[in-house]
Amino acid sequence: MHKILLNDQKIDSLREVTRFLITYGFDCFIARNYIDAAKLIESKSPDLFIVNITQPFEKGKQLVNQIRQKNKNLPIIAYSNKNSIQHVVTAIKMGVNEFLEKPISNQDLIRIIENYLPSQKITPQEKQRISKNDVKKFKDIIGNSSSIKELFNKVQKIAKINSTVLLIGESGTGKELIAKNIHLLSDRKNKPFIPLDCSTLPSNLLESELFGYEKGAFTGATQSKPGVLELANKGTLFLDEITELDYSLQTKLLRFLQERNFRRIGGKELIKVDIRVITATNRDPVEAIEKKILREDLYYRINVVP
Repeated sequence: MHKILLNDQKIDSLREVTRFLITYGFDCFIARNYIDAAKLIESKSPDLFIVNITQPFEKGKQLVNQIRQKNKNLPIIAYSNKNSIQHVVTAIKMGVNEFLEKPISNQDLIRIIENYLPSQKITPQEKQRISKNDVKKFKDIIGNSSSIKELFNKVQKIAKINSTVLLIGESGTGKELIAKNIHLLSDRKNKPFIPLDCSTLPSNLLESELFGYEKGAFTGATQSKPGVLELANKGTLFLDEITELDYSLQTKLLRFLQERNFRRIGGKELIKVDIRVITATNRDPVEAIEKKILREDLYYRINVVP
C-alpha cells in the first residue's frame, strides 16, 4: 500500500483531500508543520510528499532542499496559496516534481499521483457500496439499512490502512464495536486488540496503564509491568473517551503518536512499538478544544480519519 504524507499548517484544508485519497486505498499521514513533516519522512518513509510551500515560503524551500539532499527520488507535489510565477519557478528549481495552485482539484491531484505511483489505480468496484455478503464479515453488529451499509463500507476501507481513527458518537452507539471490527478486518487481526477507557481511572493509574512502569518507580511497584502500549504491539489500541484524559497525559500521548516510542514510568530505555491507535469520544471534539478539555495539537493527531 502506497503511503502519502501531506503537510499544511491549516490541517483542516487537507481533510477533504485526505479522505479522497483514502478512498483510493492510500495510507495517509498529515504533518502540521515542517518539523513534523521532516520527522515523518524519516519514520514513515512515504512514497510521495504533498506540501504547501507558502507557510512561510523560505521554510518550505529549506524543507524541500533538506528532503532532496537525503532522498532524490521521493516525488514531491507542491502547492501554493498564492498565484505566483515566482513560487512556481522557485519550486521547480529546488526539486519539486509538480506544482498545483489552491484550491486543489481532487481529479488533478489523483491524475498526478498516478503518474508517480502507477501501480495503485482506483477501480469502479472500490466505490461500490458493501454487498449483503460483506455484512456477514462484521462481528456483533447487526443491520441492513442504507446507513449501516454505508458505515460498513467506510469501516472496510479504513481497515485496509494504518491511519489513526477518531470515532465520535454518543455513549452506547457502539464505538468500541466499530473499533474492534476495524481491527478484525485489518492485517493486524491476529494481533492484540486492547481497549482502555480513559474515563474510569484516575490520572496516575491511567499513566501506569498506558506506559507501564519499572520496578521501584514508585511505592508499591514491586515488579516491572508493561503498559497497554507495549501489550498492543503489532495490534490495535483503542482509547475510549479520549477527551477525559488528563491534560498532562494528553501531552505524553501526543509525543508518543509523533515519535512512536516511549519510556516506562521510572525507565530509561526507549521502547518502540508498531500499533494502530483508534480513539473515541462522546463529546464534540471542537467544543472540547474550546473548553480546554482536549489539546488542539492532539486532536489533529488523532483526527486523521474521523
